[in-house]
Amino acid sequence: MSGIMYLYVSDKNSAHKIPKPKRLPYTYSTTYKAVPSLANEEVLLVILCYETVNRKPHELDLISFHRARLDEKGCYIQDKEELNNSLINFVNYAFTTSDELALRDTIPIPVAPKNIPTENEKNALYSYVKENYPSLWTNCPYLVEQNVKSIEKHHNELKELVKEAYKKKII
Repeated sequence: MSGIMYLYVSDKNSAHKIPKPKRLPYTYSTTYKAVPSLANEEVLLVILCYETVNRKPHELDLISFHRARLDEKGCYIQDKEELNNSLINFVNYAFTTSDELALRDTIPIPVAPKNIPTENEKNALYSYVKENYPSLWTNCPYLVEQNVKSIEKHHNELKELVKEAYKKKII
């Protein structure tokens, strides 16, 4: 079996486990449980996907990051506008070649990734996982670094695509 865990990680060396978010039917809204101690802060939403043995977390499979801004009650609500903003690079560059980009009137610049964790956030995540879920700790640092490398690699590929498109547009 597999399981999912959600954490808010702040820059102040703290991690807070939150329950699985509720999705409202027929809308794009997702509501996460409030953490009043993190009100008006920007946090890193960490999603940990893991395998279970006897209903207990056994091995970490995937780590995902998302930057979130909490309101005055410490609640994060993902709405349609934020979802659209997070998909800008996909909309502009998905399934597009540099030749197709060069034909556009204006070539958009790729939006830099905001979901890369800082060193403080990484350390807070590592200490939380090591203390509370030692069985998930074995490959946690490796998966975090692989995710960061993957995000950076994808952004660099988009930048190269735009550079090639500009060169073809000039010629």
